[in-house]
Amino acid sequence: MGWRPHAARNQALRFRRHSIDLMEQLAPHRGDEKKVISLSKQGRQQLEELWSREREERRASTASGGWHAPDGPAPDEADWVLCFGCDRASFASYEAVWSREGLAVLRRPG
Repeated sequence: MGWRPHAARNQALRFRRHSIDLMEQLAPHRGDEKKVISLSKQGRQQLEELWSREREERRASTASGGWHAPDGPAPDEADWVLCFGCDRASFASYEAVWSREGLAVLRRPG
């Protein structure tokens, strides 16, 4: 999907929350098929609009020098890694340039 694990989890949780909210809105209209369909379509449209706004906000923030660049390499593909208490075994091929009390600057050899 092209999502980093944390971002994918956040999206999944947001989708779950939206689905639960929508089900709660639909429950009172259980016997009215047309109303359920109408509310379901509205809910889907709201979610699509929300994700569209978020994509646009991410583009705008990275274009203005934001912290997270969506086109940047994944951590295991980066030449340098700043490690805050991460599992150094995940970066076994990297060499520690500097390390102190749970912090490390790692560099990919080569």
